[in-house]
Amino acid sequence: MKRGASGVETGGQPTAHTALRPAQPATAQDPGTRRALRQLASAAVHDEHVAEVLAEFTAQRRAALRALLERGVASSDIAATADLDMLADLAYGVLWYRLRIGHAPLDDRAARDLAVHLIAAGEAGNRPA
Repeated sequence: MKRGASGVETGGQPTAHTALRPAQPATAQDPGTRRALRQLASAAVHDEHVAEVLAEFTAQRRAALRALLERGVASSDIAATADLDMLADLAYGVLWYRLRIGHAPLDDRAARDLAVHLIAAGEAGNRPA
């Protein structure tokens, strides 16, 4: 049996930790994709139609990530009290920031590090301040 980050058996299903890693940074490494995403984000500021397209694209990606995070909750890798929308914001905030600013790579290591930090935040759940 596979064990999640918390040590819980997952029945051989990918855990949230492994599921969060692959696709997004690999796609964002492609120079053409990076350029297109930057142009889309820039155009969305000035063009309402482009903003709607970007919002739809983003909603689809967030829904896919949320499904992975929900699997993490089901496998006990992520606390049931975790704010999954906030975790999605954290994930996509890192991706878009690195894409737009370019201060750090969007590579496999970044994907692994992001997954580790998201799982840690998810394990903590929503703790009272």
